[in-house]
Amino acid sequence: KFQPYNSKMKAQNSIRTVVMLLSAMITMGSTTAHWRTYAQCDVYVSQTGSDSNSGTSPTSPLQTVDAARARVVELRQENPSMYQCTVHLSSGTHHVMHPPLVLGSEHSNTTWTGPTEGTPATISAGIPVPDSCWTRNGSVWECRGLSSRVNISARPAFRTLTVQGTRYTAARFPDFDSENPYTGGFLFINASRFMGNGTFVIDVQGATLPDFAKNPSWEGAMMHVFPSRSWINIVHVSMRPFHGPKRDILGNGSHRDILGTGADMYSFEVTCPPPVWVCTQKSNSASIGSGNRFFIYGDPAALSSPGEWVYDAAQDTLAVVSPFGADTAPREVVVPGASSIIHVYTPEVNDTCVGVGPVVRGRSPGSCITTINSTNWDNCARACCNTAGCLAVEVNGVCYLFDRKYEGNFINDTNGGYLADMINPPPPPFVSNIAFRGLNFADADFDYYGYQEGFSVSATSPGMPRDAAIVLSRASQVELSNCSFAQLGGGGVHVTNGSTDVLVTASQFAHLGQSGVMVSGSGSLQPSRVTVSHCTMTHLGEILASAAGIVASTVSNSTFAYNNISWTSRWGIAVRSQGDVSTYNTIEYNRLTNLAQTTRDLGGLSFIGPGHTGTVVRYNCVRDVVAMDTDPNGTIWRPFLNWGVYLDNFATGFEVTGNILRETVSGGVFVHAGSNNTITNNVIYNVSNSTMPQRGWGAGPASQGVLFGLCGPVKSPAEGNVFTQNIVFVNKQENVSVVRDTFGPFSPTFTNKLVLDENLYFDPAVDLSTYARPLTPSGSWLAWRASGFDTHSKIENPMFSDPAGGDFSLRSNSPAPSIGFQPLPKGFDSC
Repeated sequence: KFQPYNSKMKAQNSIRTVVMLLSAMITMGSTTAHWRTYAQCDVYVSQTGSDSNSGTSPTSPLQTVDAARARVVELRQENPSMYQCTVHLSSGTHHVMHPPLVLGSEHSNTTWTGPTEGTPATISAGIPVPDSCWTRNGSVWECRGLSSRVNISARPAFRTLTVQGTRYTAARFPDFDSENPYTGGFLFINASRFMGNGTFVIDVQGATLPDFAKNPSWEGAMMHVFPSRSWINIVHVSMRPFHGPKRDILGNGSHRDILGTGADMYSFEVTCPPPVWVCTQKSNSASIGSGNRFFIYGDPAALSSPGEWVYDAAQDTLAVVSPFGADTAPREVVVPGASSIIHVYTPEVNDTCVGVGPVVRGRSPGSCITTINSTNWDNCARACCNTAGCLAVEVNGVCYLFDRKYEGNFINDTNGGYLADMINPPPPPFVSNIAFRGLNFADADFDYYGYQEGFSVSATSPGMPRDAAIVLSRASQVELSNCSFAQLGGGGVHVTNGSTDVLVTASQFAHLGQSGVMVSGSGSLQPSRVTVSHCTMTHLGEILASAAGIVASTVSNSTFAYNNISWTSRWGIAVRSQGDVSTYNTIEYNRLTNLAQTTRDLGGLSFIGPGHTGTVVRYNCVRDVVAMDTDPNGTIWRPFLNWGVYLDNFATGFEVTGNILRETVSGGVFVHAGSNNTITNNVIYNVSNSTMPQRGWGAGPASQGVLFGLCGPVKSPAEGNVFTQNIVFVNKQENVSVVRDTFGPFSPTFTNKLVLDENLYFDPAVDLSTYARPLTPSGSWLAWRASGFDTHSKIENPMFSDPAGGDFSLRSNSPAPSIGFQPLPKGFDSC
């Protein structure tokens, strides 16, 4: 049976592991040898300390991480020889006073570490709610006057909340169904009409609705919806009763129905969050339509299940259904103060941030004037400011304010005045050589709404959910080891904006609202040399479903290896390269299981876009890829439309070798209009398309082995692909297809320079050599070989040791070596 990555397997691969980690250290340009020639500074932090202490000894610790951040700079100013500093955090929770904690170039060469034994140290962006705040009101407990009890001014519209470290959902209807967590707890849209500007009118069957939503005077709430195609979900969609006419008046004076007019049908106006242009009738991924599943959240009337909560800003009251029983008040309730905890950040002088926006804390706002050159305004706002209403310029991590009124041609003044003085400083050095070791990260919220915006991979796209506890922006030589990220509204780590030489290793990511590790950039600011290894990631994408263990958009020369990733909403690992190029990446020795629990049309290992030259995908285990969707009638299809390895939308230049791909639905490997991909020495086992609709809505051709397809009507080279020395074990009695083209007969495009031979096929249920239904694009096995493919391939039992139990090692009498198949490495021949 499948075994998680364990100590025995680590020992078996110790040499490979040591080599990889040493290589990463060398690549990162470790300055350890230089540090020994400088003085060492140590800063200590404890909850029992005081920020008026020196912080330089365990007996005189500081109290907050904010003070420790400042103390490191002060010590270096006092003694410039203090090159390397270590911040020692005591056991327990350390709350960032003004999250996120920003570490700039002046904080380079610093290690943040927790205790080596006992209770770990946790860095939190949360704000504890006093246990004394709670009073009972019927079946719920209320903290009245929340803002007077705790300071939530930086984030009054928080979206998540934890109780004793567990993240709970805002009050919703229907309730979360713990027995059917992926298919239960939903309403369904009966009909939909796009009204423009991100707004739809929908009909919902009255019998399924709660009473509060059927009240014509209902003020509305929020909708969490899986729109058409179910690639994504969208949150924070406003929903309220629709009181307009049920019919459109056309230009010629006639009418047409907007929606049905059934007696038990209720109509609602729903509006997508910004940017609303993403949410259109013709959108590939964000069109709200018939059959879409959704739930309502954020209405106090929906408070019912333990842990559910609502914050009424108008009444300044936080209401919680206690998870400890109706008679026991909630304890250790924490609301998040930010969507991230730490920013390791170097500002960009060439894209100086100038704009109308927040002001530095404690400073009065100036006059609001127009925004110019606001490329990095988000960075400026997050790093420096928090209140609306001023013109600010960010230089070297400092937000400069203008407190005078707009005069003449001030903004265009490039020959003098404020702008000329501040826009041309020397480029700041990258923040570098920062390490986080043995730390937990908790209580971060999320800002994104869920859009994936189709196939966009832009770092500034609204569509790639990438909230994270730790954000590395224009940073280099950063290490995160033995850290834990759990119960967050967003993801764990976001590497972006040209960051290089990053190592994330031996860390745990669990119950995250988004992805474990996210990497995003562009052609000019592309992250590179990012290593994510030996991490455990589970239950990911619990809030925004466009998520994975590792999702990368434009990254090169990076390695994702030896990770154990399970229970994701979408991918296991996804690397994208569209518009900008991702090249020379290595994805190896990962174990990916129970993937794609809530979305469809994906691969456990998913790659999209051209230009993946030199990318190697090897010795990975991909197992139990599920995927789901609803059709226009509201019928749930699960499992549905997925592959083990998906080379999507012209993905080109891959070497896919030595992988075990099992229990997927639509095929082992899908080559979607790509070229020059070499797929060899893989095991594809027990793929089934029996639960997919065979025709009509959502149907897609499937193959138990490899599927080739053009990208719709787009003509692409799609040539030079190789599929050799693979073992395809079907284990099925019907709908068998070992090779297939999405358009039926093999497209001449794919046959150009195609090498498809020396494979081993087997089905214990049927004789594939005489199988009556189309087994290949040419039909039968004999017709296929007559067309010039698989002429040296065999139909024989590969003689695996125990494939049903996950052991794909070969018995001594296996015919696999006769086709050139090489045994998989010990420890990675099980899946």
